[in-house]
Amino acid sequence: MDYTPGAFQNVTKEQFKAQYKTPIAMGTRCHHLAIYVDCESLLQMCSDYPGSYRDQPGAEFLRIVPAS
Repeated sequence: MDYTPGAFQNVTKEQFKAQYKTPIAMGTRCHHLAIYVDCESLLQMCSDYPGSYRDQPGAEFLRIVPAS
């Protein structure tokens, strides 16, 4: 499976547009965090840049969710 969850810069479908300097993702933060648990991938990673996670709600979950 090739899917990159974990985006913290989220927008609704109506707000979404391609941006290359400041990427955004469709869906809620909760949805993106749940994908780490729901979808198994051999190459799972965080999709945003590190500053997007710093001191944000949900960031602690990324530290405690099992890697396998």
